[in-house]
Parts: sequence; C-alpha cells; structure tokens
Amino acid sequence: MPGWLPNTVGYHGDDGHVYAGGKVVASTSSWNTADVITCSWDDAGVRFLRNGTLAATVPLAAGNAASCPTVGLSSQGECVVVYTPDSTHSGHFGWCHFTR
Repeated sequence: MPGWLPNTVGYHGDDGHVYAGGKVVASTSSWNTADVITCSWDDAGVRFLRNGTLAATVPLAAGNAASCPTVGLSSQGECVVVYTPDSTHSGHFGWCHFTR
C-alpha cells in the first residue's frame, strides 16, 4: 500500500494515518465513503485534505522530484475519481473513474 514502502506517501482510511516510507507521520480519525479525500503535491510536499480541511502535509525528500500518483484499493466496491488539469481549457478538468 502507498506509504508503507520506501519513497512513498499514503493516507489510509482504515486508521486515518498518513504514512511515509513505512512510518506514521500524521494521524487523523479513520475515514470512509462519506468523506472526500483530496491529494495535491508540488516541490514542497504532498498535502491531503479531508472534506476540504487540511489533514496532513508531508515534505518531499530533497532530490526526490519524480512523483508517481498511486491509489491503493483494498475493499470491494471502493471507487476513485481522478481529476487532472486540462491544459487546453483553463479551469476545466478531465476525469477517470476507477472501481475495484
């Protein structure tokens, strides 16, 4: 799962922990299908929001500029909607929907 392995960061719904490289770096309460989780990142770090409120910020290690977004699903019926900027229409987003 993201966050359990070296050079990964993950926000886990089952326990509310934010993991980075196998260590707990922040803790919140667990979350479920009623919550909206947002993840964003830039050179400064990875930010997780829960229902629009900042849940955690994890600084990126120096020199670790390459990022590869990953979503881990482990329960039947979970789904993810991914919004990506559409460079041809400012303010518009494309989307993908993944269901396990």
